[in-house]
Amino acid sequence: MRSVGSIFSYLWKIINGTRKFILNLVFFIILAIFIASLMQGEDPIEVPENGIMVLNPDGMLVEEKTWVDPFDKFLNEALGSGDEVPEVLLSDVIDSIEKAKTDERIGALYLNLQNLYPSGLNKLRAVADALNDFRTSGKPIISNADYYMQHQYYLAAHADQLYLNPMGAVVFEGLDYTQVYFKELLDKLKVQPHVFKVGKFKAAVEPFIRNDMSDEAREANEFLYSALWDTFHADVTAARNINPLVTSGKIDDYMSAFNNANGDMAKMALET
Repeated sequence: MRSVGSIFSYLWKIINGTRKFILNLVFFIILAIFIASLMQGEDPIEVPENGIMVLNPDGMLVEEKTWVDPFDKFLNEALGSGDEVPEVLLSDVIDSIEKAKTDERIGALYLNLQNLYPSGLNKLRAVADALNDFRTSGKPIISNADYYMQHQYYLAAHADQLYLNPMGAVVFEGLDYTQVYFKELLDKLKVQPHVFKVGKFKAAVEPFIRNDMSDEAREANEFLYSALWDTFHADVTAARNINPLVTSGKIDDYMSAFNNANGDMAKMALET
């Protein structure tokens, strides 16, 4: 029995020692990566005279970034994995534009909006206001893209020179709202929700008690998104002389402009 106990004791020492070795190895690897990231200095940015500042927001404009555990963020950066939906601080974008306006070394502003995610209209308007203010300095704003989504074009419309790939397009899709309803699922699961509400416009609880949108919710959503689209349309129309055929929201109007350009969407964008 003593010899069997000695064998298990010896095996446990080996297993425990291996465990400690692996944990220490992982710890020191992470520590080395952390120290290396701290010691890695970036080369100073040299701005040439009459240089062009490139504004290339990569992600969705936000007023405040979503909180992420610092350790998780460090591991993601160390392993080269980014956020599922990258975020860009609105204040950083506006500050960059304001500094470029007064920086004598900057001769122009170049908009690269290909990686700009759909963002709130209030945030897009704030950037547009900053672009309009930048133009008062007399410095030109240039925008170029292979393809403009409507949120990207909203900012590009404020450029002095706007370029589009001859194989590209500018697309206005309007605004939409979607909602998942699961009353039928709850019925199958024999789950009975107890909802207390007063009045008609109580759409927040509708997913629990309906399988579709109520007339009241549809009315409220149409009112909201129609107002947002009217604002979007008015802002873009004020910035560029846009033909209403491509912004009316009517398929017949759109096809008329499309056919006039012989099916060439880039040409249609140029003509309208």
